[in-house]
Amino acid sequence: MNTSPTQNQPSKPPPIPGQLLFEPMPERASPALVIETLLKYPGRIIHELQNNWRAALPVWLLSIVLLGMAAYGAVVGSFSGGAQFWIAPVKIAIGTLLSILICLPSLYIFTCLSGIDARLRTIIGILLAAVGLSALLLIGFAPVASGRSASHLDCV
Repeated sequence: MNTSPTQNQPSKPPPIPGQLLFEPMPERASPALVIETLLKYPGRIIHELQNNWRAALPVWLLSIVLLGMAAYGAVVGSFSGGAQFWIAPVKIAIGTLLSILICLPSLYIFTCLSGIDARLRTIIGILLAAVGLSALLLIGFAPVASGRSASHLDCV
C-alpha cells in the first residue's frame, strides 16, 4: 500500500461560527475595513497587531475611539443642550483617552506576569481595539438612549 504524505495529514476543520480566528486581514487598513473587522473578526485585528505591525491600524483604531466617544458625547450633550452639546463630546473623548493612558501600564504588567508573549505595541493596539469596540457599541445604542429620553420627557 503506497500512500502519499499528504493523504495521511488530517484536513483542517471548517471554522466554527463565532470562533475567534487569528488570521491576516485581507486588505490594507481603511476605516470601513477596520470597523467591519473589529465587529466581525476581532482575531484578525490581534493577528495584525502582533505579526504585521503597520502604523495605520493603530491610528485608525485611535480615530475610531476618539470619534466614537465624541459622537456618544454629542448624544449625551443633546440631553442638556446649550454648551453641553460641544462640551460633553470633548470631555468624554479626553476622559476616554486619559483612561487608556492610566490603564495601559497595569495592563501591560499583568499581561507580562501572566506569561503572554506580547509586545507593548500589541497591547496598546488591543486596548485601542477594545475601547473602539465599546465606542461602536455606544454609537449603536445611541438611538435607543435618545428615544428613551424623548419618551421620558413626554411623561413629565
